[in-house]
Amino acid sequence: MQRLVIDGDPSPADLAEAWIVIKSQHLENMNDAKSNFHIVNGVEFHRFQLKRLAVEALLYLLEKNGYDEELIDLLRDEEYDYPFTEETYQEDIIKVRGELGSESLDVESYLQQTGEESQTPTKEVFYKSLMALQKHLGLCTGMPPRKAAAELTVYEFGMACKEYNKLAKATNPQENVNA
Repeated sequence: MQRLVIDGDPSPADLAEAWIVIKSQHLENMNDAKSNFHIVNGVEFHRFQLKRLAVEALLYLLEKNGYDEELIDLLRDEEYDYPFTEETYQEDIIKVRGELGSESLDVESYLQQTGEESQTPTKEVFYKSLMALQKHLGLCTGMPPRKAAAELTVYEFGMACKEYNKLAKATNPQENVNA
């Protein structure tokens, strides 16, 4: 089991991978019919985001510094197999950007289906959800949200959210924890 809060300074890739694991476990805990769709596509979405950042950085460096075989090899590692010769690399950069744009259409479609862009998780949303769980379920009573987050596992948090959502639906169908 993993903790919700980890001390230290993780890399952006570590944070993205940790978020994938947390969200996957949370969706599994929620046990709804769409969980598998969200898990598979969520993982792909986050991997694409990391790939896009890497490719954009490589393209920027190529444009700024000129032709560089090491940068070209890194682009090829990302499965962009254009000629990338000194004569064609600028046109090939345009092709890569076009292909990256096409790949992002699938991501945009996923975001529209899931409503992710309007429900982007933040620390504030997470802590607000945790405070609601503390108030209504007595979860980690007397602890500040940050300390409570360090004490809970993803499974425990997911089960508490599930219980809270059942309670909220019974009393007020509009109120749900969106973590």
